[in-house]
Amino acid sequence: MIFLNRNECPFPPSASVWQTVKEYITSLNRYEVPELTTSLINKLSNYVGVGSKFIHLVPGSEAFFIYLREHMLLKGLSFVYSTPTFMPAQEDMQAVGVKTYDIPLTKVFKLDYHRLKSFGDRSKVLYIINPNNPSGNQVVECAFIPELLERYNLVILDEAYYEFSRLTCKQLIMKHHNLIILRTLSKAFCLAGARVGYFIAEPEAAQKTVETARKYDISTLSLSAALGALNDVSYMRDAVGKVEEIRDYVISELSKYPGLEAVNTLCNFILLRRKGYSSVKLSNEFLKHGVRVKPLRGRLKEFTRVSIGTEEEMEEFLRAVRKLP
Repeated sequence: MIFLNRNECPFPPSASVWQTVKEYITSLNRYEVPELTTSLINKLSNYVGVGSKFIHLVPGSEAFFIYLREHMLLKGLSFVYSTPTFMPAQEDMQAVGVKTYDIPLTKVFKLDYHRLKSFGDRSKVLYIINPNNPSGNQVVECAFIPELLERYNLVILDEAYYEFSRLTCKQLIMKHHNLIILRTLSKAFCLAGARVGYFIAEPEAAQKTVETARKYDISTLSLSAALGALNDVSYMRDAVGKVEEIRDYVISELSKYPGLEAVNTLCNFILLRRKGYSSVKLSNEFLKHGVRVKPLRGRLKEFTRVSIGTEEEMEEFLRAVRKLP
């Protein structure tokens, strides 16, 4: 089975990851290695280009929302999002009774800025993923964020695909205490299994939003893997370049098939539509040939999301395309 449904990096981690993990494996008898955490935060600080006090670690970006929902319950806050979007974020909120509101993206999959602005108040937290998953496009420009920050208690800007899109609003962090920028090492750094994420925010905002986090939530092995990945940023950039190259090749090949529509994105996936097929039906056809892709729903129910794999995996995918009835 080829898994093209998870938006993972298709390549193994850098050799630097193995080397760094080996350095710290004898420390597994300890709950933490303080200098390891400090080194990782400093590396991220240099990589992001902000002071170390603005860098905060979490065990994967999804865990951030589990911490956040506890803060929101405590403060009586509600959660605002715009579909189609990364659904686990709002699902985590609904699971514990946080009130949620959907202000859908526009017809061209952009933030409905004016509706969001008028809807906002200090009792609401706004979540934006930019570029968006699953539509794969830029939904907002940084110039529009400050006015939203004036309206909402907190704005969470998820930049999970920053390394592919090169889009960031990190420059706003220094001026706005209620902005949190969320990132991950799962995608471009090829560390999905390590479950390491981080967010960029003023220390006061960070302390409030993750106040229920436990001290040793990220394992020593995961921290050391993250440090190893940050020690070899050039490997990450090469991996991103290769994914983009394969992505563009696949888009070009798919254009040769009548009845297929392939949409390129700013992320590590593409969208595929076949005339007369629902997303679920198309996904099931691929499954027959050992390729698992992601069926989408709602306004994108005619599209299937296809993560970019290795060259060999994408050739298998294209072979499956040729076998579609």
